[in-house]
Amino acid sequence: MARYGRDRGRITTDQTQANEHPIRQLILALFTRDTWRPLEPDMLSADLIETFPDVREEDAAPAQITYHVAVLRNAELLPD
Repeated sequence: MARYGRDRGRITTDQTQANEHPIRQLILALFTRDTWRPLEPDMLSADLIETFPDVREEDAAPAQITYHVAVLRNAELLPD
């Protein structure tokens, strides 16, 4: 959905802020590699830990991933 005017500025700001978090950057990296990938928190958590060895399990806990995916969706960086 195209955004215009003030709402477009909000989305741009949301996208900038969403991209500032390292875990969200990694979620976007996984999604960019495979746009058909499931975005379920349990699967993303496991994929993050397996793909990026520096990710700590507590940083990729499913509850954390749920929050990060919601932020990315709100910023229109991931599909609903």
